[in-house]
Amino acid sequence: MRLSKIIHMLLCVCLLLSLLCVTANAINVDEYAMDEIPVLPREVYIKGQMWLSASNRAETMDVSMYNLGEDEAEMMLDEIVEKSSYLLDTKLRYKLVVDGSYVKSIIFTYRDSGSYSAMSSEVAAEIDRILSVVDDSMSDLEKALAVNDYFCTNYSYDLSKPYNFTMEELLESKTGVCQAYALAYYYILNDCLDIDCALVTSDPMVHMWNAIKIDGEWYHVDVTWNDPVSDMPGRARHKYFVKSSSDFLSGGSDERHYGWKFKGKNYNSDQNLDIECSSDKYDDYFWNDIDTQILFDDEHYYYIGYSDEENSSGNCCVLKKDKSSGKTNELFEINDYWFVWGSSNTVYANKFSTLAKFDDLIAVNTTDTVFVIDTDGKVCQKYDLANDKSDANIYFLQISGNNIKCTMSRDLVQFGIEDEISFKLTPGDAQVRDINGDSEVSSDDTNLLSEYFTGWSRYFNIMSADLNKDGKLNRLDLLLFAQSIAD
Repeated sequence: MRLSKIIHMLLCVCLLLSLLCVTANAINVDEYAMDEIPVLPREVYIKGQMWLSASNRAETMDVSMYNLGEDEAEMMLDEIVEKSSYLLDTKLRYKLVVDGSYVKSIIFTYRDSGSYSAMSSEVAAEIDRILSVVDDSMSDLEKALAVNDYFCTNYSYDLSKPYNFTMEELLESKTGVCQAYALAYYYILNDCLDIDCALVTSDPMVHMWNAIKIDGEWYHVDVTWNDPVSDMPGRARHKYFVKSSSDFLSGGSDERHYGWKFKGKNYNSDQNLDIECSSDKYDDYFWNDIDTQILFDDEHYYYIGYSDEENSSGNCCVLKKDKSSGKTNELFEINDYWFVWGSSNTVYANKFSTLAKFDDLIAVNTTDTVFVIDTDGKVCQKYDLANDKSDANIYFLQISGNNIKCTMSRDLVQFGIEDEISFKLTPGDAQVRDINGDSEVSSDDTNLLSEYFTGWSRYFNIMSADLNKDGKLNRLDLLLFAQSIAD
């Protein structure tokens, strides 16, 4: 008896030491500069501004603030004309107005009307995909939020291509710089969703973002800074979503916005619309610290956060927030740790679970498992990928139709896709339920349903197996159940 107590105490000590070891070696992602703000090279920014002015058939463009020499200005202009079929069609000509050593302004002349070619099939298809995440039941704020999250989770900031400052480039290649993000966000909100939107440029920052009008008030939205480098699949920040000018001006040295001008559809370099972003309604909103996609229905928001939201501490969970009362409930606790590659006892302090919407259900990942839960937190399906993923972890979920794709990687810092595993989900209208209560949907549930029809009286929630929704439990439900398991 004494020996067994000693062994028990030793085991407890070992367990405590292992836990302390994990805690002592918890690494915050911020230490690896995952929140780095994208910085656009001056040359790319100026070329983008020149292209915008010429594409909008401006007569003049003020470039005095850029301190461009004649040779430098000519090189930039020649490059953007050569790369733009539209500007070539207009037979654009330009004249540089020089003051001392620098170019003061550019005078444009157009010898032909020019016309944009029809939107490519790739761009049109991507616009359809973006618009599929919104519907008429959403408010303008929710539509703007859904598009922000789509951009952040599907696109990445990339300077490897010198002319990726257009909307078309971003939507085709899924990469771009701040101007591409801003132009695409402007087009989707203003032209497709009929939400008032403006372009915002800052020459001293060498940066571009948007302003949008919600319920009669204007707010800043910087989608580019909500999608920081290095890019990580599934990450969508909201720190720069619907903010006041006061909030944008008050950031730290690396996060502060300043020196901006508001511009509209008929873009020109001197334009500055009479817009004020004075409302601070959303400056301290709940989504400020949420770094993953936010899902919502008519009454609730769903997102990944901490049980103690105010202090960003406690258990990491899937949370459900009531839109009216603001009350938050925990739906599903995430207990896994994502280990640093090559280490058996060093973990990231952050969790890398993401959410995806499927009918009226929510998919959420841990390191090696995808759970499908309903809006009350009940596990409806469970997909264990431990045998498929070898030593990689799940970092991102995407749902297309009835298929779910899991992006796998061994490590976050040196992120590289090791594998992408796809499988089919069961449609919500014929959702296979966990009949026997073991948090899995399997042949065991089929067997339990079969026993019901052979006279066995084992207890289970009978109507949870009413798959054809006719208010009865019959052999047609058993057939549907068996087919879904086979699929």
